Amino acid sequence: MTTAPLDRAALARFVDHTLLKPEASSDDVAALVEEGVALGVFSVCVSPSMLPLDAAATRDRGLAVATVCGFPSGKHHSDVKAAEAARSIRDGADEVDMVIDLGAARAGSGSTSRPTSRRCGPRSPVTGC
Repeated sequence: MTTAPLDRAALARFVDHTLLKPEASSDDVAALVEEGVALGVFSVCVSPSMLPLDAAATRDRGLAVATVCGFPSGKHHSDVKAAEAARSIRDGADEVDMVIDLGAARAGSGSTSRPTSRRCGPRSPVTGC
């Protein structure tokens, strides 16, 4: 089976254009959105506190909205990450990623992400939980 090489536009659709700096402002996010549209990326990814984003600036222009819960350390309690994920969904996130507790994972604590993802509720294409 042969696969056609990806051109720039096709490759861009795999990219989450991300701005997770703690000092990011709403103007920075607006610039990120404009860059994302210009680049043709799949989504823009911002901190949950920057949600909601204007649908006319994002979804209506073919740009999904992503966020990351428990960033950057993953050391948040599962209940906190689950609440942050639920709020992000209510605030319009199309994709929610969660940072696991890497220290616990490295220590062999098993599947440290299951308790958090179970608190998200039923598995759905929107929540990813």
